[in-house]
Amino acid sequence: MSISKRIHDTIEDWIVEWRDRLRGWMSSWVERGAEQLMDAMEPELRAEIKPSLLRLRDIPGMPDDFKDLIDKTLEEPGFIHFAAILPYLVGIMIGFGMGAAAPASKIGSYQVDKLVHSHRLDAMSVITAWRRDPEAYEHLFQDLKDQGWSD
Repeated sequence: MSISKRIHDTIEDWIVEWRDRLRGWMSSWVERGAEQLMDAMEPELRAEIKPSLLRLRDIPGMPDDFKDLIDKTLEEPGFIHFAAILPYLVGIMIGFGMGAAAPASKIGSYQVDKLVHSHRLDAMSVITAWRRDPEAYEHLFQDLKDQGWSD
């Protein structure tokens, strides 16, 4: 057996023998580093979201298990509790963002409605207009029929 073959076989044996050990060591190192990083960042995050969590906790009808989770998140140090509640916070922020964007989207919607005349009148408005001038507003009754109103 040549020296290169022996070196190759030795290295292959080391790879097989050390693969799981090194993988476990590396994953534990990365896990511990990420956990320490999150724990270091966590006090500032906890202080920033505490008022929001308290408001969320005080919502009438909030299930007791959610209240317990919020209490644990606010009291116990550790990133795992914050990570458990993070999806709820993301959902809340998405809701706030959609609520803030709604007026701006309505501006565009109003302009499109004006272009394509997509507005619909309720029955009382049509009847009131028809009483004022039956000949001018007779055509609006067809729109009411399209909406499901009957004579």
